[in-house]
Amino acid sequence: MDLLLSILWFLVPAGFANALAPVAAKCLPHWDWPLDFNRKWRGQRIFGSHKTIRGVVVGVIAACLIHQVQRYLVLQHESFQGLSIDESYYAWWVGAWMGFSAMMGDAIKSFFKRQKRIAPGHSWHFWDQAD
Repeated sequence: MDLLLSILWFLVPAGFANALAPVAAKCLPHWDWPLDFNRKWRGQRIFGSHKTIRGVVVGVIAACLIHQVQRYLVLQHESFQGLSIDESYYAWWVGAWMGFSAMMGDAIKSFFKRQKRIAPGHSWHFWDQAD
């Protein structure tokens, strides 16, 4: 059970990054510059209109903030000591890296969805559930 909780604890920043990026579209209607700058590859948009600079920035910031909350909880409260992954996990840059990695992983999946001509927002069975 401790291992499962540690794994979930480890994935929380990336999960928040993925969850808050679409919310940012409603809260920040500006900054909607497409991540692919409207470029195409093989006749299809590289990432599509739903992948934006705004989403990446908000995702990275969200992951950083959640990671810092985790860091504070583990370092200040004994009840969270069992969730400690490794001391290096709590380096200041790890949250940013996790947020950026989550956003880029989502963009890569979006690239393959566009190449398979799957519209933004439509499900791509297995791959949408796998992450």
